[in-house]
Amino acid sequence: HTLSSGAPGGVPVVYGLAPDGVRSVTFYYPGRHPGHPLTALVISNVYVLHDPGDRLPDYGFPTKLIWHAVNGHVIKTITWP
Repeated sequence: HTLSSGAPGGVPVVYGLAPDGVRSVTFYYPGRHPGHPLTALVISNVYVLHDPGDRLPDYGFPTKLIWHAVNGHVIKTITWP
């Protein structure tokens, strides 16, 4: 899964798998200030973003997801309509 959401153990999260070399994942949501995306670290190819109070739109699915390398360079950008 590149991206999924749910509430395992009652805690709402957005989570997924990233390939080797990805250090962090940045999430962009409609309606959020453009300068305030959310970022999650990747540990053992897994990232988890906590969604406190289920406040992220569209069940936590962003309009854009960016994978970053350890040095900060963009590895891949994924967009959804």
